[in-house]
Amino acid sequence: MKKILYAVLSIAIVISLIFPFNAFATQYIFGYDVSHNNQIINCIEAKENNKSFYMIRLGYSTNHLDKNFWENVKQACENEMHFGVYLYSYAYNDSEAKEDADFVIKTLSALGEYSKFFNKSVAYDLEDTTLSKIGKAQITKQANIFCDAILKAGYAPMIYANTYWFENLIDISAISSKGYKLWYAYYPKEVPDFSSKIKIGSTGYYADMWQYKKGDAPKNILDENVAYDFEDLSHIWRVSKTEKATLSKDGKITYKCALCNKEKTKTVSKISSISLSTLSYTYNGKEKKPYVTVKDSKGKTVSKTNYSVTYSNNKYVGKASAKISFKGNYSASKTLSFKIIPKTTELLSLSSSKKAITAKWKKQSTQTMGYQLQLATDKSFTKNKKLITVSNNKTVSKTIKKLSEKKKYYVRIRTYKTVGSTKYYSDWSKSKAITTK
Repeated sequence: MKKILYAVLSIAIVISLIFPFNAFATQYIFGYDVSHNNQIINCIEAKENNKSFYMIRLGYSTNHLDKNFWENVKQACENEMHFGVYLYSYAYNDSEAKEDADFVIKTLSALGEYSKFFNKSVAYDLEDTTLSKIGKAQITKQANIFCDAILKAGYAPMIYANTYWFENLIDISAISSKGYKLWYAYYPKEVPDFSSKIKIGSTGYYADMWQYKKGDAPKNILDENVAYDFEDLSHIWRVSKTEKATLSKDGKITYKCALCNKEKTKTVSKISSISLSTLSYTYNGKEKKPYVTVKDSKGKTVSKTNYSVTYSNNKYVGKASAKISFKGNYSASKTLSFKIIPKTTELLSLSSSKKAITAKWKKQSTQTMGYQLQLATDKSFTKNKKLITVSNNKTVSKTIKKLSEKKKYYVRIRTYKTVGSTKYYSDWSKSKAITTK
């Protein structure tokens, strides 16, 4: 199995060399993270296990260097394995976060020849439970203080945390909006699916690197990670130009790396379809708001964060509308219509006389102008059909004459309301049958 996986990984690496770099691709590679809690790294064994990189702990808090840091770096470089580094944080205020960054920067400045295999990614490990008491706003502020300093020094910042921290203790949007990378610790029970980036809990954001398997330090079993394009971790992409997508034209976003000024582009597929979950409602006195689904030209669902919906005339019987106004990377608007029909009524009884039928029904006058009776000589209402309109919504009975003698008829009823030049009909009631005399 290891040989097969190694062969697959080798093919993926060859493909990545043949085709142009694309930071949005899902070409992934595997690696370990390591600290002094583990033994010195064994790169030969790592390669046999299809691992292509290490995330090496530089230290913890300010001026506490991991005792195995330099030896681990030395082993990685001698075995030509790329690596990034991380610092475990105990910072409780702004100044301590800045001191953390200064410590990392000073340590990395001494890499010398070892910088050849350093991919410039520097992670800030935020998971210590004692820090949770300083609150989300302060934790996020400190994370940005650290990352801003790391970026200024020429390295690529990254934040490491688990689901709870990303959902509750870090403003992930404030981190991601600056292009800083996200390293996510989450250990699924099922076999991991690496075919696409993993979403970080309920945040709506995706991880750049995923620690998917927790190790066992006493047994020297290392945590396992997947990087969605390890090269991309060394870039901090920020939007430099946006051409918005419309209903007829693809858009394009141009990104520039804040570290090296390299550029890349991402196509924003045009909007191909906009639909409503329901096109017809029955009046009940409440506003109707059908769910909107937007698809792009690739068939992918466009997130609702990219548009707003404004509903009009959506409470009473008649034509209602939903205006979809796009934002963000899209520039378009479209209005879709749906209708609200009257509430139906109930056919209470039928009685017959010579060549005539009298129908009685339950009054339904709210948002209704009148009724329409339908007769036919078959259950499907296709033979000898006859329609009778009752224009007073307070009327509750009607005698239909000039029918065939001793003939079985099926009868049903519905309500209607005229709005403008359009009549809106309710659903038909259940039918009843009777034979004329």
